[in-house]
Amino acid sequence: MGQAASLLTTASRRTAIRAAADVDNVRGIKMSKIRRAKLKGKQLARRLTGISTPIGGLSWTPPVDERDVAKKLLTFLEDRRALFMPYNMEVGPYVVDSILEIRLRLTEDLEQISRSSILGESIAAMRASCRKFLTETQDDPRQLHHWRMEGHIWQALGELRAICGLHIARIACAYDLEIEEQLEPILPAEYEKEGSEHTAKLRRGKPRA
Repeated sequence: MGQAASLLTTASRRTAIRAAADVDNVRGIKMSKIRRAKLKGKQLARRLTGISTPIGGLSWTPPVDERDVAKKLLTFLEDRRALFMPYNMEVGPYVVDSILEIRLRLTEDLEQISRSSILGESIAAMRASCRKFLTETQDDPRQLHHWRMEGHIWQALGELRAICGLHIARIACAYDLEIEEQLEPILPAEYEKEGSEHTAKLRRGKPRA
C-alpha cells in the first residue's frame, strides 16, 4: 500500500474529529442551497502533509485510463450523502445502503486498474474503511433497524468520512481533478503556518504553566 497506507491511521485520526465537527456545522442548511463550487486538485496538495502524492500536471502526467476512472469515481462519491450529510439528518439503514453501494463501486473500479498505482492504493484504502464500518455496525442485527446515528455509530461514520476525505483529496491532487464543495468538510484540514493569526490565537488561549 506504500507510504499512504503507513500514515493512514495517523492521518485519519487527525481528521476524524474535524470531519465530525465540520459536518455538524452545516446543520440546518438546505441541500438546495449548497453551492456547487469546485475545489481544484492542485490546491489540495498543502493538505496532504506527510502523504507522498504527486501533483497531476506538474510533477507527473497521470495515465489517461486511470484519470478517467478517477474522474468518474469522484463524480459518484460527490453524490453519496452518507459522506457529507449532517449526522442529525442521517438514518441508519439508508447510511448502510449507501456505504454498501460505495464499496461495490470501489471494488468494480479496483478491478480495472493496478493496485500498486496511486489510484489503486486509495481505492483499496477506502474500500477497507467501508468494510470496517459495515462490520462494526452490523455485528448486532438490531442496530441495522433501530440505530439513528448514536454513540459508536457516529464514531464509525466519522472515521470512514475522514479516511475517504483523505483519499479523495489525494486522488484529486494526483490526477488534477476538481471536487464539488459539499465534500470539503471531510477533506484533510489545512495546516496553519507559524505566526498566522489562528496560531497566535491558539497560543494566547493556552493556560500558563
